[in-house]
Amino acid sequence: SLLTYWTSPTTAQVTVEAVPPHVAEGKNILLLLRNRPETYQILTWFKENLNGQDIVIARFMKSSGTNETGPAYSGRETLYPNGSLFIQNVTQEDARAFTILVTGENSYFSTAKVRFQVHPLLTNPKNTSKSFYTWEGSPVALMCEPKTQNTTHLWRRNGQSLSEEDRLKLSEGNRVLILLSVVRTDTGPYECARRNPVSASPSDPFTLNITYGQDVPITSPSNIHFHSRTNLSLSCQILTHLHSILELFIPNINTNNRGSCTCLVYNLSLASVRTQSRTLQS
Repeated sequence: SLLTYWTSPTTAQVTVEAVPPHVAEGKNILLLLRNRPETYQILTWFKENLNGQDIVIARFMKSSGTNETGPAYSGRETLYPNGSLFIQNVTQEDARAFTILVTGENSYFSTAKVRFQVHPLLTNPKNTSKSFYTWEGSPVALMCEPKTQNTTHLWRRNGQSLSEEDRLKLSEGNRVLILLSVVRTDTGPYECARRNPVSASPSDPFTLNITYGQDVPITSPSNIHFHSRTNLSLSCQILTHLHSILELFIPNINTNNRGSCTCLVYNLSLASVRTQSRTLQS
């Protein structure tokens, strides 16, 4: 490029700071010139093109106090008399090298170069999976969509952060959450949050449901010996539904009630039946 062979003097070196160094698409940025020599005559800004060449954006002439625009000027740039360059409505195409040339008396010159990062404003991601239901013991993958460059991801279940462990793996920069062998306690809402240097956005909860085999019901009391003319209360429940209890109450029990009582649990989705029996003895 034109500036490749220029060398800077050993005295006051100009520098440029991007404010902010990370900017969202559509926002504004200031390329702030520092250590500008008082004896400058011309300030010229260049923008690197796709071929690595430095193309003139604009220059400011101190003697006349006027600006001239160049081929790289897009109408979004403002060159201030102090040498700083203001850029409005930045795009990904602006994430290139910008160079300022400070020309002074007796052919004195100094240069400085700066780059900044342009990031998209993140929208709310969406959690996706092949199915809302999965069998206990099988793997399942949750994906945070869409895929976005230079973005970090954080997963939560029931509001708690998730990290890699024996049954849980993260891939594609934590964008994909894999449960290698789900258990029924993995049921619940999963959320994915995305973040880049300029924005952050959480997903809506995705509820994962685990389908599992029917538990054997539990009956109590386990050993049933009764006395005639007393009341007897029997209960039946399963471990996964401890709040659902079936009760059988037999008032004023007698020898005619002797025999077997069976608790039957039927799972409609699995079309399975589990039973547990207890024998009443006097």
